Amino acid sequence: MLMPVILSLLQGCASIITVKQDSVKFMERAEKLPLSVGLFLSDTTKNYLTPVEIASDTLNFEIGKALEASAIESLKKAFHEVSFIQKKNEIRPDIQRIIIIEFGPSTKLIYGGATLSEHTATVELLCEVYDRKWNMLWKRTANGSVTRTTGEAGVASLIIGMLGESIQLKALGSIVNDSLTAALENLNDQILILDKDVIMGDKK
Repeated sequence: MLMPVILSLLQGCASIITVKQDSVKFMERAEKLPLSVGLFLSDTTKNYLTPVEIASDTLNFEIGKALEASAIESLKKAFHEVSFIQKKNEIRPDIQRIIIIEFGPSTKLIYGGATLSEHTATVELLCEVYDRKWNMLWKRTANGSVTRTTGEAGVASLIIGMLGESIQLKALGSIVNDSLTAALENLNDQILILDKDVIMGDKK
């Protein structure tokens, strides 16, 4: 799966890399929990960056924006209805559960080198589920990790023309993207397989 990665800042070496998840397809599940869920992502989470040192520059992958773009679609495979909550003190009457997701400290990209090297992206999601009165029902960590060897694009490919796009950056962005997808799938596994009874509670 190759996701588009767009160079957002181009002044000499790259700095900010946007990773888009808007075309990711999440796994269909045999059942969904019959709950209406509100998802809250803090500004810190939505703006979260995964840095990696390459050559003389630090590249920051905007994984928080990727989570914001894909978390709803992922959770719709586990719950009957999912929508964003913009403010913690504004909960619609139909919302039965509230989910908060944040990035854990193990989230990182390990760059293996410029040519034919293995790179590993790890995403750690810290997840909490509350009832509508903000009583915590569930707290877990969901993880996803992807290791992949990129092609022959080396450091020179990081120097990009005005109309060009780095093959190496696209490959790295795809690894970050896939690790986030794996973490979200792992979250659904835990919700539906391990702890659905705890999350269901009395549904009130």
